[in-house]
Amino acid sequence: MCYELKSSIVNLSQMAVVNYFCSKVKEQISFRTDHFAGFYFGGRLSKQNLNTLINNLPSDGTLELMCHPGFERNNDDSHYRKVEEAQALTDQEVVQLIKMKNIEITSFQNLIS
Repeated sequence: MCYELKSSIVNLSQMAVVNYFCSKVKEQISFRTDHFAGFYFGGRLSKQNLNTLINNLPSDGTLELMCHPGFERNNDDSHYRKVEEAQALTDQEVVQLIKMKNIEITSFQNLIS
């Protein structure tokens, strides 16, 4: 099985398990965003994947985006493409898409206050 397909199957399985447990404790979590995204693309949030994600965001509420940007290539066996994720997050076309969709980038600190 090729790496990409195996990775997708593993990510979907993990996402299903996480969603199940999150649905069970949703009322017990004191503070959280309305939506969460990025798990499926974990480690491979390329410009294309980020554009896909942005174009399919929920129309309301707050959303946490899981990503792991970095400036250096991994020195371990991690499958995360940190440099590619950093480049995708700062790509001018992505920035323009975010502006066009009126998406406000913020932090948990700003959501709490």
